[in-house]
Amino acid sequence: MADAFGRTAVKTITDGDVAAKITDGTDTLLINADGSINAALAAGTEVKITDGTDDLAVNADGSINVAVTAALPAGTNVIGEVKVTDGTDDLAINSSGAAAADITHIAGTAPGAGNPLPSRLSDGSAFISGSNPLPVAVVDNVPGTVVTDPQTSADIAGNAGTGTISYTLVTNALAATLRALTISSSVQFKAKLEAYNGTTAAEVGTYVLPTAGGSMVIPLERAGEDAGLQLTGDGAAVRFRLQLTNLDKNDTAACYSTLVWSEA
Repeated sequence: MADAFGRTAVKTITDGDVAAKITDGTDTLLINADGSINAALAAGTEVKITDGTDDLAVNADGSINVAVTAALPAGTNVIGEVKVTDGTDDLAINSSGAAAADITHIAGTAPGAGNPLPSRLSDGSAFISGSNPLPVAVVDNVPGTVVTDPQTSADIAGNAGTGTISYTLVTNALAATLRALTISSSVQFKAKLEAYNGTTAAEVGTYVLPTAGGSMVIPLERAGEDAGLQLTGDGAAVRFRLQLTNLDKNDTAACYSTLVWSEA
């Protein structure tokens, strides 16, 4: 029944015996299974985030300020750490900020002579390419001091007469490496170049001038190096020598020769 003001009193034996709906006459308030309700906010409605005492302040640009109560690491101003990981191992970064690379495979194959690491050359400002070729400087590759020693033999009789040209001593304690030999004469000569170490002589090579005389130039870089004939001077006897044989049957003649070597 209703009281004098139109209200009706309802008595129940236990809680929940009466289910009530909240309505504006058109729509009914929906209550979720967990006891919560959904709220539809009109545009411009403000929602405050609060701990019950203080509200979170939002700046005009939409940002919020964070109050850091603990001191930041000295000199870094870094808050927290971010790790790069595959879920098992973390990427290690050293004190200079670099990460070590352990390349075990390239295109599925271990690096090797047939599967080299890819690389690009640079001149310091651009990569080397067809339009930016690698700069190359050509320099003299002869080490030490170059010695040029022209010598002339005494007149040597024809019909297998012999003679010797002894070149300048190799400088004490320096290693001498042969570079070139020139020979000339008015008759045919056979010339045997020797490296004399003060005790024994090792043959470098034997060369024969043309029958009508003339001259010839013999490069000796490989001949001397391959034969191990780099002499080390002792200041007394170590030198190169040229053993000569006059192959002309009649004429006596001298032989002219220049030997070039380097000392270092």
